[in-house]
Amino acid sequence: MDSSLNIEDIFSLLFFVTLFVAIAETLLITFWNRFYFQLGIPILKYSAKCKSISFGVTEARLNKIDDHKSLAKIGFRNYSTNVFMFCESYFSNSKNPRGGYTLLMRGMLYIDEEDSQVTVYGILNTYPILFLALSGFYALSEQSFVMLLFLPVLVFEIIIYFVQLKRYKSVARRVASILDQK
Repeated sequence: MDSSLNIEDIFSLLFFVTLFVAIAETLLITFWNRFYFQLGIPILKYSAKCKSISFGVTEARLNKIDDHKSLAKIGFRNYSTNVFMFCESYFSNSKNPRGGYTLLMRGMLYIDEEDSQVTVYGILNTYPILFLALSGFYALSEQSFVMLLFLPVLVFEIIIYFVQLKRYKSVARRVASILDQK
């Protein structure tokens, strides 16, 4: 009996690890795990200035922000005073179906009353990186035509990140504009 690992065994193991991480991260995001929202690789930091912050922002007011009607709504949850967690939310009260895609990022929103500024941190989830690594590993271990399948996946994830980066910057600008209103 040969006990050495072959390429299919390694791929299967990595596939199940990636699947487990994807399910775990999705559940942590869906249930707004406070510890998890602090973890990860920050890939975006964007600040927007306000004229002045004269009142506190509430979770209810933030959840009324709807920057793009064709994409998944961004939902907010209070983390602490002037700090909010946010991510794309598929559980909208709206009866209209919303477009969207997999949760690749989540974020933290900080409201600094002293400097009159709103800062958004976009935090990278782990499973898209694992999925890309798994796809790349498979593409490299197989024939060259498999690489043609890997490249569209890579391009798709890059496009999603750019869309989310744009949306997260929009969140900071929208919250700053809300704070400017009296």
